[in-house]
Amino acid sequence: MMTAKLLARTGAAIAAAFFTCAIGPGATAADLLAPAPMDAPLAEPLVEWGSGWCLRGDLGVSDDKRDPMMRLPGVPGKLSKRAVGLGADIGMGYQWNEMFRTDLTVGMRKRIDQTISSTYSCFHIPTTQSGACDETARTRIDRYPLMANAYLDLGTYGGLRPYVGAGAGVAFVKEKWDRRAYFNGSTPFAYVDFPPEYGQSPISGSKTRTNFAYALMAGVGYDLADGLTLDIGYRFLDMGKVRIPGAGAVNAKLREHEARIGLRYRID
Repeated sequence: MMTAKLLARTGAAIAAAFFTCAIGPGATAADLLAPAPMDAPLAEPLVEWGSGWCLRGDLGVSDDKRDPMMRLPGVPGKLSKRAVGLGADIGMGYQWNEMFRTDLTVGMRKRIDQTISSTYSCFHIPTTQSGACDETARTRIDRYPLMANAYLDLGTYGGLRPYVGAGAGVAFVKEKWDRRAYFNGSTPFAYVDFPPEYGQSPISGSKTRTNFAYALMAGVGYDLADGLTLDIGYRFLDMGKVRIPGAGAVNAKLREHEARIGLRYRID
C-alpha cells in the first residue's frame, strides 16, 4: 500500500516538472488557451505618382505658301507668296510601355499677316469724274491647335529611338480683315462697276471659328540625360480652312509641313 502511494506521488511530481518546463516558469493554465501572436500586416507599397508621366515642349518652323485671301482689281487671284512660319507647343504625356506613349499639347502658330494693294482706273459717281483708285486689303489669321497625340516607338538603334505618330483635335482660328479704296489718293471710294468676284470695298470685320485638326508625325528621340530626351521630327498639321465673309474672298487651307525640335522630360 505504501509502495503504491509512493509511486503515485512520484508520477505526479514528474508530470508537474514536465508541465512547468513546457509552458515556462510563471505561466498558468490560461496561457495554454491564449491564441498565438500574429505577425503585423505588411505595409502597402507606395505608388510613385511620377512614374510614366512626362512634360514636353517643341519649337517648329515651316515653309508657308499661300494665295491672297481677298481679291482686288488688277491683282491675279493666284499670287502665291512664300513665308517662314514659326510655332511652339507645350504639353503633358504618359509612357504606357516601351513602345507606346500619348500626350496632350496646346500650341500657337505665327500670325498669318497678308497685305495686297492695287491701283486701277475708276469712275467716281458722285462727282462724275474719272481717276485712279488705290485699294489695300489686309488679312490677319491667328491659330491655336489643341491636339491629342499617340506615338509608336520603333526600338533603339545606337541610342536613337525612331517613332511615328498621329494626332487629332481642334484648332481655334481668329480671322480679321480690312479693305479700303481711295479715289485719287484721298476720297473714300466704294466701287459698283467691277465684276462680282472682286466683292465690295470698303469691308472690314473679324470672326473666331473652331476647326477640326489632325496631324501626322515622324521623328527620332535621343536621351541627353536620365529622364531627358531630345526630340527631332517632322509634322504635317491640317487646321481646316478659313474664308473671309463676302464676295471677293477665297478659301484658304491652313496646312503646314513643319520641322520640329523639342525636349521631353520624364517625371520619375
